[in-house]
Amino acid sequence: LYTVVPDVADFTGISDQRDDLRIAFTVDEEGFVRDPVVISSIDSEILRRRLLNAVRRFRFAPRFIDGEAVATHNQEYIFRN
Repeated sequence: LYTVVPDVADFTGISDQRDDLRIAFTVDEEGFVRDPVVISSIDSEILRRRLLNAVRRFRFAPRFIDGEAVATHNQEYIFRN
């Protein structure tokens, strides 16, 4: 419910990446992102770190099962170019 979109200007001169960039992660019981992993091929380590740092700041409503908040694995977010 809260996402951070890095400014495209942040990437000027870092990468000529043209594809969408996919990040996988778990949303924990409190809605925080845990264990983000870049699953796209990214040619720049700086770009990779900036995307992971942005995703770590995301917040989501947790999933509930039988009234209990639970972690949700295998979530993905796509940064579109």
